Amino acid sequence: MSLRIVGLLVLASAPSCAARLQEPKVAPLAIFERVTALDRCIWAIHEDRSGTHWFASAGSGVYRFDGASLSRLTRASGLCSDDIRSIQEDGAGHLYFGSHDGVSKFDGRSLVTLEASADDAPGVGWKLTPDDLWFSAGQDTGAVLRYDGEKLHRLKIPPTPLGEEFLAKYPRAEYPNMKYSPYDVYTTYRDRQGNLWFGTASLGACRYDGRSAAWIHEQDLGFDLGNRSFGVRAIAEDRDGKFWLTHTRHRYTVDPSGEAQQSRGGLRYARERGLPHGVERGAEDYSYVMSMLRDEGGDLWMATYGAGVWRFDGERLTHYPVEVGGVPITVFSIYRDRGGDLWLGTHEHGVCRFDGTKFGKVSFESLPTARRSSRSRRVGFSARPLVARRPGAPPPPRGPSRIASRSCAADPTQRSSCRSPFPCDRALRASRERRSPRRWGRSSRSRPSGWRGGDHPRA
Repeated sequence: MSLRIVGLLVLASAPSCAARLQEPKVAPLAIFERVTALDRCIWAIHEDRSGTHWFASAGSGVYRFDGASLSRLTRASGLCSDDIRSIQEDGAGHLYFGSHDGVSKFDGRSLVTLEASADDAPGVGWKLTPDDLWFSAGQDTGAVLRYDGEKLHRLKIPPTPLGEEFLAKYPRAEYPNMKYSPYDVYTTYRDRQGNLWFGTASLGACRYDGRSAAWIHEQDLGFDLGNRSFGVRAIAEDRDGKFWLTHTRHRYTVDPSGEAQQSRGGLRYARERGLPHGVERGAEDYSYVMSMLRDEGGDLWMATYGAGVWRFDGERLTHYPVEVGGVPITVFSIYRDRGGDLWLGTHEHGVCRFDGTKFGKVSFESLPTARRSSRSRRVGFSARPLVARRPGAPPPPRGPSRIASRSCAADPTQRSSCRSPFPCDRALRASRERRSPRRWGRSSRSRPSGWRGGDHPRA
């Protein structure tokens, strides 16, 4: 009798064991490493729906500041790469960390790397829905990644005659160090009509409307760089619905109702004057920007690589220097968080934040002295948007902050530990040392990382 009972128990338990074996594997918990300071080189910044701030670094993973402590995720934690280029958030609050090695998804508990499909056939995988997330596929790929919530699609940028002409003119066999594609994507931007824009390495801007792609090629943008290329690194739509494409001397009306110019890439546009340029040779130049955004008041904020930040309210242009020890520092990105605070990701000095009158470097040294603001879930941050104040207006009182912000100009100069973000350019420079480098702005310090002036041939 006892044997019969044991046998029945075994049989009864067998289905549940099999069911457990068929359950999908649960990703391990993400392990955060406690740290006291950010990496010096910060690509991107993001504040999630809970008020936590995230910082993407070039070589040290992604950092998290939750209002109480600073920690980070790295490749050792399961991150796809330690060089994180972008941070995005979906409707469910999940975070996505984009790199040239792939995309990692963080659901608040576990960290998984999404597997991208092989290159989709032309026309396959190209769709446009409001909830899609888009990422650059990396350098020398000429591709983007689209995540639809279930699958990560790898999509080649549609070819253009100018792009194919460039590739034919400079074959990889003859230019082995030129390891980049003219179709490489520097930035993506979704306009108010839901169209998606791609800023490319040397072909200009591509607009995808869900049905087809059309271009404003770099030659049509009025770039005055000779055989050099800056690429389209920033795209913004202003309060009037006009588009700014890295180069601030012009802005564009796309698909105008009246007379229009026809780009060689197929996009109809009307070009008009952009910012009031009266810049003399040797002065600070804001012609080309690394990153830009429109604030809640409609003002444009433009972060240059080495000439500070510029604000344009439609009439007036205001300059905000970003310096360390009286020397301009280089900037990668500008970001506006949920409370309206403006942040900068820099090349060598971590992050800076705007206090209403100037950008100051952010320090985490005062973490133990801060407390939670009772007005906002955003720990240690003012609930009032800073961007609502005009230059020169006194800043409103701020509550205690767990992040201390000091003037960048008062900081001692630091030596950079950040490598160039474009390894192909390092190889090109090394292979062509006999050439004297072209300069950007007043000095070589102001030349953008990835700036290819004089370093390789241009189409």
